[in-house]
Amino acid sequence: MKVNMNLSISNTLKYITIILLIFSVINITAVNLGLGGMKGDGRIVNYSGIVRGATQRLIKLEMAGNNSDELITKLDGIVAGLLSGSDDLDLKDVNDSGYLDAMVMVSSSWTELKQSIYDFRKDPALGNLLIEKSEKYFELTNSAVSQAENYSKGNVLKMQMLQGFLFLMNLVVLAGIVYVNRKKIAIPLSIITKRTQDLTAGEGDLSKRIQLDTKDELGVLAGLFNTFVENIQDVIRVVKDISSNLAAASDQMSSTTLNFSESAQSNAATAEEVSASMEEMSASMDNIANGAEHQLEALREMIKEVERLSGIIIETGSSIDSTTVIMSDITSRVRKGEESLLSMNDTMQNIKKSSVEMGGVVSIINDISDQINLLSLNAAIESARAGEAGRGFAVVADEISKLADRTASSIRDIINLIKVNEKETENGITGIKDTVAMLGEIIKGVSDISGKFSQVSVKMKQQLDVNKIVNEKMNDVSNKSDQIAQATSEQKTAAGEVVHSIGIISDIAQTTATGAEELAATSEEIAGMAESLREKADFFKV
Repeated sequence: MKVNMNLSISNTLKYITIILLIFSVINITAVNLGLGGMKGDGRIVNYSGIVRGATQRLIKLEMAGNNSDELITKLDGIVAGLLSGSDDLDLKDVNDSGYLDAMVMVSSSWTELKQSIYDFRKDPALGNLLIEKSEKYFELTNSAVSQAENYSKGNVLKMQMLQGFLFLMNLVVLAGIVYVNRKKIAIPLSIITKRTQDLTAGEGDLSKRIQLDTKDELGVLAGLFNTFVENIQDVIRVVKDISSNLAAASDQMSSTTLNFSESAQSNAATAEEVSASMEEMSASMDNIANGAEHQLEALREMIKEVERLSGIIIETGSSIDSTTVIMSDITSRVRKGEESLLSMNDTMQNIKKSSVEMGGVVSIINDISDQINLLSLNAAIESARAGEAGRGFAVVADEISKLADRTASSIRDIINLIKVNEKETENGITGIKDTVAMLGEIIKGVSDISGKFSQVSVKMKQQLDVNKIVNEKMNDVSNKSDQIAQATSEQKTAAGEVVHSIGIISDIAQTTATGAEELAATSEEIAGMAESLREKADFFKV
C-alpha cells in the first residue's frame, strides 16, 4: 500500500512550530525595541532634570564667588544634546514638537542666563538680575522636564498598544493551532481509538470500518486498520468454514470407524466359532465324513464373511483417503491464515514505529515551549528592572508564560494520546501472536491426525493382503472338504491347517478392531478441536 505523506501531520506540526518561532521572534524584537526606546526616553527625562538641577547649583556657586566654567561647558553640551541628540551622551534625536519647542526656549533662556553670569562676574551688583533670570530659566526647565515625561509616557502607551496587538495575534494563532490539532489529530484519534476499543473489548464485530477521509498519518493508519480488519475477517470466515467441514468429516469418520469396529469384532467371533468347530472335528475324526457337508457350508459362509470384511476394509480405506485430502486442505488454509496474521503483525509494527516518530516531533515542540517560557521569564525580569515603566510589559510577559504553559499542557495531552495508541497497537500485536500460536497448534494437531490416518491406511492394505491369503486358504479348505469322502486320512492334516488359518484371522480381526477404536478416539479428538476452533471464531462477527 503506497502512503502519501504530502499533507502529513508531521508537516502540519512543522508549520505550527515555524509560526510559533516567527511570533516568538516578533515578540522578542518588539520587547527589545520597546526596552531600547524606554531606555532612551529615560535618559532624555534624566538629562532634562540634570539641566534644571545643575543650573541651580551653578547659580549658587556664582553667587558664592566660585566661578565654574567647566559646569557651564557641560551644560552647553547637555542642552545641545537634548535639542539635536548626542552620541557622547547617548541621547537620541527627539521628534516630539512639544518637547522641542520647550527645549528651544530653554536653550534661548540658557544663552541669556550665561550672559547674565558673565555680567555678574564683572559687576556683582547685578545679582538680583541674575537671580531673576535664574528663576525664569528654572520655570522653563520645569516645563521641558514635563514635556520629556509626556513624551516618554506617549512612547510607553504606544508600546503597550503594540504588546496588546501582539497578544491578540498570539491568541488568534493559538486558536488556529487548537483548531488544527482538534481537526487533524484529536478527532481522528478519537475515532480510531473508539473503533479499536469496540473491536477488542466489544462484540468482535469485524464488519465495521473506520470512516476517516484524510491523507495524513492518521488517515493512513485508518486505512491500514481497515485492511487489517478485512484480512482478519477473511481469516475468521475461512476458519469457520474449515471448522464446520472438519466437524462434519470427523462425525462421518467416527461413524465409519464404529461400523468398522463392529464388523471386526463380528469377524473375530466368527473366527473363534470356526476354530472351535475345527477343534471338535479334529477330536472326532469318526464324525468327519458325516459332518463334511456341514463343514463345507460353514467354510463357504466364512468365505462370504471374509469377502464382506474385505469390502468394509476397502470402503474404510477410501474414507481415510478422503479424510486425508480434507486434512491437507485444512492445513493449507490454516497456513495461509498464519501467513496473513504474520503480515498483519508487520503492519502493526510499522504503526507502532510511526507512533514513536510522532512522539519525537512532540518532544521537539515541548522543548520549544520550554524555551518560550524561559524567554518570558527573562522578559519579566527585565521588566522588573525597568521599574514602574516596565510594569505593563511584565503583564505581557506573564501572559506569554501562561501561553507557553497551555502549550506544554496541550503537548502532554498529545503525548498521552500517542501512548494510548502505542498501547492499543501492542495489544493488537499480542492478539495476533496468540492467534498465530493457536493456528500453529491446529496445524500440529491436523498433522498428527494425518499421520495416524496414514498408519491406519497401511494397516488396511496389510489386512487386504491377509484377506487374500485367507480367501486362498479357504478355497483350499473347500476343495479338501469335497475330497473328504475319498481322503479321510488327510482330513486331520487339513483340519489342523484350517485351525491355524482361523487363528490368524482371529488375531488380524482383533488388531483391526483395536485400530478402529483408536481411529474413533482420534475422530472424537478432531471433533473436539473443530468445536473449540469454531467457538473461538464465533466471537467475531463477519
